Amino acid sequence: MKKFLFVALLAMIVVAGSADAAYVGVLTKNLKQGMTDAEVTLLQQGLAQDAIVYPAGLVTGYFGPLTKAAVIKFQEKFASEVLAPVGLTSGSGYVGPMTRAKFNALYGVVSPTPTPTPTATPTPTPGTGVEGSVTVTMYGVPSDGTQVKAGTADVAISAFDSKAVSSNMALQRIYVNFGLRPWLYFSDISLWDGAQLIARKTLSSSVVEELTAGSDYRVSFDALNIVVNKDTTKTLTVKVSAFGSPVNGTWPSSGETVTIKANAVRAVDGLGINQYGPAGNLSARTFDAMVATNASIEALSNSNTPAERIVQISSTTVTSSVDALVLDLKSKDSNATLKTLIVSLATDATNVDDLITAVKLYQGGTLLTSTALGSGVGNTEDVTLSLSSPYVALTKDARTTFTVKFDFKAVVTANQGKYLTATLTGNTTNVVAEDTVTYATPAVSGTVAGKKQFAYPEYPTVLLASIPSPVMDANTSTLATVSFTVNVTAVGADVYVAKATNMVATSSAGVAVSQSVASAPDTADSTDNYIVRSGVTRAFTVSVVMNNKGGASAGFKKAWLKTFKWAKSDITTYTTFTDMLGFGTDAAIGTSFYSNEIYMLN
Repeated sequence: MKKFLFVALLAMIVVAGSADAAYVGVLTKNLKQGMTDAEVTLLQQGLAQDAIVYPAGLVTGYFGPLTKAAVIKFQEKFASEVLAPVGLTSGSGYVGPMTRAKFNALYGVVSPTPTPTPTATPTPTPGTGVEGSVTVTMYGVPSDGTQVKAGTADVAISAFDSKAVSSNMALQRIYVNFGLRPWLYFSDISLWDGAQLIARKTLSSSVVEELTAGSDYRVSFDALNIVVNKDTTKTLTVKVSAFGSPVNGTWPSSGETVTIKANAVRAVDGLGINQYGPAGNLSARTFDAMVATNASIEALSNSNTPAERIVQISSTTVTSSVDALVLDLKSKDSNATLKTLIVSLATDATNVDDLITAVKLYQGGTLLTSTALGSGVGNTEDVTLSLSSPYVALTKDARTTFTVKFDFKAVVTANQGKYLTATLTGNTTNVVAEDTVTYATPAVSGTVAGKKQFAYPEYPTVLLASIPSPVMDANTSTLATVSFTVNVTAVGADVYVAKATNMVATSSAGVAVSQSVASAPDTADSTDNYIVRSGVTRAFTVSVVMNNKGGASAGFKKAWLKTFKWAKSDITTYTTFTDMLGFGTDAAIGTSFYSNEIYMLN
């Protein structure tokens, strides 16, 4: 008899112990058939504890048909908690937020296991789960005064930190309180973890709880499962999307509020106990819901615009996609879309189309559009570059870069050395765009002018080795000497540089300069010219004497080169660079070939 009672008691203990689900872990993501994942393993381990739900009991980490069938049975077993809240009557086999919440309630927390003692009341032995808490504090961004303009989507108006203390915490419900009726101005409210959308709720009077008429309205995010690991912090951001116009026809006054109030966050700790935070109301964030400000566009220079230069153009075929102008468009106050650009071309040739066949518009490496030129268009031409849908987005307060390129014709002798420029004058005719919210035409300002691009099939490049410093004469402070070292490289063919006054200098001293030019001898040099072989660089030294005796005033003086003469054969009819490509004039210092200053008396 005693043996029978002992066996019966033992059976009761075993049966009682099997009724408590064992901890397997917390599901943090949605799961579905076909996935292989560590959390599928956890799912299978939990389901396998119920032989009716998952008779196969296989734990493989692969979500196959058997696992799906088990999930369906699990969902239907707990239909009132899993299916009914989302309007379903039969299981789907998809592990979403409601299924995860029930699973985690059963298998994601550790239940104490009773240990028999001599007393009538067993003493619980703690499992691996511990009690925790959640600390909720304001995050600094966004700050007060965020503008939520009509028609804008997902504008951040508040953010807060949730820190898990002593235990992993699962955030399951969050309240957000407004100081106005949010459904009058916003189509939806959303909750974000960084760039990840956690939940979105369409706003209406039926989903917002009125706590105090006209001043306190609460939106509840329920059925969440946002896991915050022990001793870590997760930042959640509240965003809203504004209607194009308010439901009641009037935007509210500025300084409206959104608040995370006391106990707005409910979380579950490692023991399955609800914990709440913050202890008191957090500081309200203010925002301004307002009518949209139409976009305006500014045309801006870009440092990658080519400098004034010679472009090597073939004399036999088209030279394609030569950079002519790089510009930025910046949309202010709102996003915009660009539909058309009109650029103005100018040349010293008879016609623009004598030099080029087409104008192209690029964004980065992408060709947006191309326009072919007609014939006999004259020496100026406005070229329309029309874009196709989808048009180019101009993001608010960001610079979007475009490049204008030319397709050059095979250059004939008559047009060698002719230049071409491209300019964008900012106005609503030349920059056709549209505000993405209001569809209004943005105002446009700014002008971006490209530099001259000279067309040559063969030519010299002329570079100053370094900026020289004048040296004062040892006997008088009215005389100084300076030497320019100039490197000349022949491109495309041999180049001939005039020996007589091939580079002419001038200075700001009061009396005309004297100068000499020298270069290391080459046996191929002729009586009239130095020769620079194709692909070879030859150095020239230009020695200049600056004389300020009798000049108008004492002061800081400098010298510069104003002329460079060259030819493509050994002749004395030269091409002259002056007031171009860095060379100056009698009155103006160029951009490249000049000396440092020196103080001279007169």
